[in-house]
Amino acid sequence: SVGIPTHNGVGRLPATVASVLQERSVPIEVLVVDDDSVDGTEDWLTAQDDPRLRYQVLRPGRLGSGARNAGFAEVTTPFVLFLDDDDLLEPGAIPALLRALERHPGAARSIGANHAMGEGMRGKRLPHPRVPLVRAPWLEELFGWNMPPGVILWRSEVVRSVGGWREGLRRAEDTELNLRTWRHEAALIPRTVMRYRFHLGQMAPAEAWPIDFAARQEFVDQLPPAERAVAVRALRSRELHQEALEAYLDRDYAHAARSFRATMRITPELARSPLTGPYLLSFLAKATAGAALPTGLARRVSSARRSRRGPVPDGHRNPRPADP
Repeated sequence: SVGIPTHNGVGRLPATVASVLQERSVPIEVLVVDDDSVDGTEDWLTAQDDPRLRYQVLRPGRLGSGARNAGFAEVTTPFVLFLDDDDLLEPGAIPALLRALERHPGAARSIGANHAMGEGMRGKRLPHPRVPLVRAPWLEELFGWNMPPGVILWRSEVVRSVGGWREGLRRAEDTELNLRTWRHEAALIPRTVMRYRFHLGQMAPAEAWPIDFAARQEFVDQLPPAERAVAVRALRSRELHQEALEAYLDRDYAHAARSFRATMRITPELARSPLTGPYLLSFLAKATAGAALPTGLARRVSSARRSRRGPVPDGHRNPRPADP
């Protein structure tokens, strides 16, 4: 099952649904939850004739996680993927994720890579391992390695066992759900399975950080003592990582390099991790190189690299600034 919550998304939803329904090699169903839309979404859904597509309309709406839970309540299949209405599955994504769970029956979920794209931005593949891995990635997810819902195929029984999505959160809903399954392993595949569409309607980072941090802190507070000790260090590393990124964006490369080193020194587990290690080492190398160059030359190199990537919309200097 693929659950898609939507609110006034008729301009985005058709492409998202089509990206799922293109899959013909495995049996699927698409469950769209129209969360009190007033833009003609229900009319569009009514006009569809693919028997694999079902929908329900919530009036009044229940917001993102509530809509996901409403759709999940209708799921009877053993596997479920939650896709946002502005993202696109790649061809073959579901079979690839399904094969990973079949190969690793102890894994609660399989996770693929995603390619970010957005208004005025050039797309890029977000950090993800280049080889298949099986591990419990809770420490990396606590730090900020966090994949969007549409790249994760869950065993439905696991989502059900932890109570589904937590309603009421305005940010970090996916991180919060992932962390509640912290004891379970995940099967990671190197294949890109989704295109993540970043757009201006999403919450700006400055609004999101307090909500995001509170959700992570709540998780840390309930951990057993041994895990809590390393989790506290990971949260401190997350703060230093944010400081490093801000310094890097301000082209204060010496400050950025110091903060990246501190991030890895406080939580060496992150530096050794195949999920976060390559990312951290890459940024440390860039910051160190920038600090070694004359200031004017470093700024010119940085400006040239950014111009090739394309501009970032105002208010969103870094779409996921705290997330590797």
